[in-house]
Amino acid sequence: MLWSILQTLNTLLNMFELSFLDVSGSFGLVAYGALTLNFIIGMFMSTGIKKTSYWKKLPPIVNKFPLLTIHNFTAYTAVSAVFLHVFFLLLDKQ
Repeated sequence: MLWSILQTLNTLLNMFELSFLDVSGSFGLVAYGALTLNFIIGMFMSTGIKKTSYWKKLPPIVNKFPLLTIHNFTAYTAVSAVFLHVFFLLLDKQ
């Protein structure tokens, strides 16, 4: 089962002239961006940004952002992207 999935994935990558290293690099960039965004939102949350007067002056649509939900989503996205990054690095034969 796993072997057939890997063969199908390899066929798709060959069709688009990509290597596992290219896919791994893309997941690495996604992980880097998600971790950066997660760090920034975490810093906002730790400083109590929602209690400041600056936050209250922002437009209402910005005030409704659920920071904790976005923070958790970016964390799970980053962890998934890191694991996929390492997985595709291990599949590369070069």
